[in-house]
Amino acid sequence: MFDSAAPGHAEGKWVLWHEMSGAAPSLPKNLHEWRSGESFTTVAMILEHSWDYAAIDVTNAVGATSCWLDKYRSLSMWYIGDRPAGIPQLEPSIIRMLDSGRDFDSGRVLTIYIENHDHKRFMLKAGGRSSWYLTQPYIIALLTCAGAPLLYNGQEFGQDNDMPESGAGRVVPRPIEWQNSGLDPGPKVFETYRRMIEIRRQHPGLHSLNFYPRDWDEGWTQRDPQGFGIDRARNIVVYHRWGDDGSGRLERFYVALNCSADTQRISFEVPDNGPWTDLIGGGVASAPSGRLDVDVGSNWGAVFHKRY
Repeated sequence: MFDSAAPGHAEGKWVLWHEMSGAAPSLPKNLHEWRSGESFTTVAMILEHSWDYAAIDVTNAVGATSCWLDKYRSLSMWYIGDRPAGIPQLEPSIIRMLDSGRDFDSGRVLTIYIENHDHKRFMLKAGGRSSWYLTQPYIIALLTCAGAPLLYNGQEFGQDNDMPESGAGRVVPRPIEWQNSGLDPGPKVFETYRRMIEIRRQHPGLHSLNFYPRDWDEGWTQRDPQGFGIDRARNIVVYHRWGDDGSGRLERFYVALNCSADTQRISFEVPDNGPWTDLIGGGVASAPSGRLDVDVGSNWGAVFHKRY
C-alpha cells in the first residue's frame, strides 16, 4: 500500500512515496506474479495514494485492483455537516461522487466509504445518534454506487465518537461501544445497512461501473428534463445504474434520494411502463406515461428495479 502526503502523515512517509514512485508500476506487477505462483486468486491490491480523484489515474497506471477514494467520505461529510436553516445541504459535486466507477479501467474499482479510522464518525458529523435518520440516504447511496463499499467497525449501529483532525490525540485507543448496538437507534441503523447489503448481494448489476447522468456540470443545480441529477433547492438526487444480473440479463436501477425534511414527490423517465419494484420499500409502481412519479420519504430513498 502506498502512502502520499496527507494531513497527519509523517514527512518521512511522504518522502518515501516520492522516492519509490518511479518503481511503483513494477511493484504491483511483481505482486501479481508472486500471487500467481502462490495460487492466490482473491488478493486485492489497494492503493492509498491521494485524497482526490487523481488516485484513479494512478490505480489504472500501475495495475492495482483498487484505491481508497477519500473524496467520497470528505464530500459526504461536507454535505451532512453543512446545515443552513438546520438542514443538511447537498451540492452539485455529489453527482461526480456518486459516479464512483468513472475513469476506472475495466476490472478495477474504487473502495468507497463514508467514514474511516482517520476522521471523526459520520454519525457525529450528522449531529450524533439522535440525528441518525440523516445518515440514511448516504447508506443507500453507498450500497448502490460502483465499487467496494467499506464499513468501519461500529458504523453499522451508529457509533459517534469524536476525533481531532491533527495532533497526538488522533492516535489513541477508541474502543468500539458494542453495548450501543442494542440501544436505540442502533437496531434501526443496523437494519438499514443489513437491508442495503442484502440488496447489493442479490443484484450483481450494481457491481457495474455504469452511471447516469455522467459528466454533470457542477454549475447545474436542477435536474435535467428527464428528471436526473440534483435538485439543490429540494435536496434530492436521482441517478440510474444498470448492469448484468449475473445470468446474462440486464437489470436497471433508478435511485432517488431525499435528503430534505419533507416527503418529496419525484418524477423521472424510465424506458418502459414497468412494473418497477422498489427494492427498499417493496412496493410496485408503473409508468404509463414513461415516467415514474413516486413519493420518497424524508431523509430516505427508493431503488426502483426491473430485470429484462
